[in-house]
Amino acid sequence: MANSILVPINGIPPTIAALNHVLTLEGSHEITVLQVCPIVERDDSIRQTVIPDAIEEQREASRQTAERVFSKATDYAADHDVILKTAIDSGHPAERISAYADANDITRIVIGTQEQSLLSRILRGSLPDGIMKRSSVPVTTIQTPTDESSRKPNDTDQDRPLTLSRGIN
Repeated sequence: MANSILVPINGIPPTIAALNHVLTLEGSHEITVLQVCPIVERDDSIRQTVIPDAIEEQREASRQTAERVFSKATDYAADHDVILKTAIDSGHPAERISAYADANDITRIVIGTQEQSLLSRILRGSLPDGIMKRSSVPVTTIQTPTDESSRKPNDTDQDRPLTLSRGIN
């Protein structure tokens, strides 16, 4: 069985770094990029009854953003002679990513993340932490620096991973 790798992506540099990492792995891999739109629907939510049009507009905007991100990611993968599968889901990101992996025989999840302080992780949580708690498959995190000062002085734009438009996260 070939490795089946899931890369959650929303177009920000850490998710692109994760995709870049997977594209440069040796061997045969089936790669799926997944964008999770954080639209959580609850039957008892006042938003469901008062502003359903706003929720549908948010869902449509999320789909359009995902399509732009997927288009650029697919072009980027083509430069590496790789064909990507794409998927869109909505809900709580950590739950949906883990559920997608379980339902689709994914053998590994690779997710990009930015450096966070311990206080920030405690207060806001971390998507990779949430995925690792829920996932039944190994999770690899690709960490990128949070500021430009972390770059080497001789880095050029050509050395950096492709940056796509920011998605909804």
